[in-house]
Amino acid sequence: MVSVGVILLLLDVPLGLVTLASFPLLLLLSRWFRRNSALAYRRTRETVALVIVHFVESLGGIRAVQAFRREPRNQQIFEALNTDYRLANERAFKLVAIFAPGIKLIGNVTIAVVLVYGGYRVMGVHIEVGVLAAFLLYLRRFFEPMQELSMFYNSLQSATAALEKLSGVLEEAPSVAEPQHPVPLPRASGAHDLDQVGFAYHESVVLPGLDLHVPAGQTVALVGATGAGKTTIARLVARFYDPTDGVVRLDGIDLRDLAEPDLRRAVVMVTQENFLFADTVAENIRFGRPGASDEDVEEAARAIGAHEFIMALPEAYDTEVGKRGGRLSAGQR
Repeated sequence: MVSVGVILLLLDVPLGLVTLASFPLLLLLSRWFRRNSALAYRRTRETVALVIVHFVESLGGIRAVQAFRREPRNQQIFEALNTDYRLANERAFKLVAIFAPGIKLIGNVTIAVVLVYGGYRVMGVHIEVGVLAAFLLYLRRFFEPMQELSMFYNSLQSATAALEKLSGVLEEAPSVAEPQHPVPLPRASGAHDLDQVGFAYHESVVLPGLDLHVPAGQTVALVGATGAGKTTIARLVARFYDPTDGVVRLDGIDLRDLAEPDLRRAVVMVTQENFLFADTVAENIRFGRPGASDEDVEEAARAIGAHEFIMALPEAYDTEVGKRGGRLSAGQR
């Protein structure tokens, strides 16, 4: 575009200045589109997120929805969210419908003005007909990239709005930070110590100051009322959280001084809520160690008493399962 602009000025300065006079209009139109499209595309991302969340929650909890006869109400909420999403997209499409044709309109008007003004200059013998023809050809080469850029700019604005949501997640600082100088733990024996451990969810104190020693090899059951802090202790031991007060130690080492690979190798949490991926039984078992052999998978299944019912499945370890477990009962899952 710059090189063509220079050629236009070299061919004829007055016609070149007429062409450059369209630049302020192009800049104003681009600035208007940039400001409004950023808001419009950000709105589309926000509304589609709400639609997806409601849709997934409704289907994921379909039994509760049906049990409490919430279908009509959930349908109303979905329709309202879907309407907001449609209106947000309409707003974005209207901006594109103004911006891209606007760029083309400015280009065509400029060409028409140059043609009229250039014809007047040819009649006055100020320029040759060949110069005007060459000028018009170069002028089309000047505006065609602008029209292509206008379509690319629309895609850029849409992608930028999506990137804002991703950046917000990627830039979030982890609340449980990796130690700068981790203490090595090649093999853990399993002794846990909680020294004056305190923890609070926001302002609600769950653990005011807990002292607990669990020797290596001992089995401990935590029993108490709902909200007593049983799950919190398990999550502190697995270092999903850091205590607000006190220290949690594994084999005498503060968990905050252990590298995450060493900690995850030594401390394992088996959750009450199961989740199976859409793959075979074997691949679900080897999820934590993708390189495990078939013998390792079978050994793990035998260790927890699952080998017998797995072998009773149609394709044994190669049976396809999903989140709901397919042919598996809740206990088998």
